[in-house]
Amino acid sequence: MAGRGRGHEGTVNSAKACSSVQRHLAETTARELVIGGEMSEVSETPRKAKGSRWVAGGWIVTGIYVLLVAWALASGGYVEFKTPLSLNDFAAVLTGVFAPPAFLWLAVATMVQSGELALQREELQLTRQEFVQSREVAKEQALEAKNQAHFIEVQTGIFASDAADRHLDAMLQSLVELLLQKFQNPMVVRASNGDTQQIRGLASGDVHTLGGMVDSVRGSTSDLRKMLMVYPDAKVYILPGPLKALKSTIGELRAHIPGVSAARRAVLAASNFRGFLHDADYILSVSFTGT
Repeated sequence: MAGRGRGHEGTVNSAKACSSVQRHLAETTARELVIGGEMSEVSETPRKAKGSRWVAGGWIVTGIYVLLVAWALASGGYVEFKTPLSLNDFAAVLTGVFAPPAFLWLAVATMVQSGELALQREELQLTRQEFVQSREVAKEQALEAKNQAHFIEVQTGIFASDAADRHLDAMLQSLVELLLQKFQNPMVVRASNGDTQQIRGLASGDVHTLGGMVDSVRGSTSDLRKMLMVYPDAKVYILPGPLKALKSTIGELRAHIPGVSAARRAVLAASNFRGFLHDADYILSVSFTGT
């Protein structure tokens, strides 16, 4: 139940993380669109406004100049032409008439171009600012992606630890059933001279709990050590099937424990399960099958 709770909590955390990442990416994308739109409005509106003002002013001045020239020609009191005009005189008249508008429009073009250059500088500055903002957004997105990868890694670790815990529970249950079925009765210790004694079975105590199983095996090991002090060459007689099953189960437990969750390792440590494995190895090392 604890493993499933951790798995569910990890799933909720991962879902929240993914939702947060997606929401943040949407906000940053919207912010980029707003920035781009504002920059476009800022760059286009001044260009049209400034350029149109100078051109409009040029046309107004040109119109006034044309009206003045027409009025001067129509009045007849301000301009007198010799007839016929020579080619040089005609060219001089044209030069005098068109020179002011030419200089006017040269000034208008210069001012418009100057405004365009100023706008280009502003656009370059805004572009640099946009690049800086885009770089910051990219950094934030990379950080969010890294956080998402971390949450996925944590989630995967939770699932793996949960599966390892369930497998450990299954192996411990199998060990309890093996002890109850094959190692509940007293075990025979046989010396080389033929003398036999009995010690408590590995499941002589309450092995349904982890602590009870550790204590029961420790009691059998204590009895065996006392017997070996009297009969140093004595062996514990165990049937071939149960002996093989016990060796296999102990080996699988020893190999599987490093992969379980930290909480489950803490429970095993509090129950002195390492001492249980040491005692089981000791009994297996002095056992024989009688064949």
